Amino acid sequence: MLRCCCPKACSSLLVLPLILNAGGHVKHDLPQTIASARARHPGVEFRYGRHLGTTDQLLLTLRSRLHQTMVNLDMPAPRTTSTSASL
Repeated sequence: MLRCCCPKACSSLLVLPLILNAGGHVKHDLPQTIASARARHPGVEFRYGRHLGTTDQLLLTLRSRLHQTMVNLDMPAPRTTSTSASL
């Protein structure tokens, strides 16, 4: 993505990882990718923002979207669906 949008068109780039938890991508992959991009594009300032994290508001939004999707797909709520079988 960087190759097509940045080197000639901008002098700074802000990287905002839209990732919920700080796993391998946030801790290793993205910093390595940014370091490599900095080396290839020394005239560009790279700034790296914090990942999204799991805020209460974000979790409420995700829950609401999941519920609406299940309603639209006519899927039963997991809490009301029986998974036990009679033998």
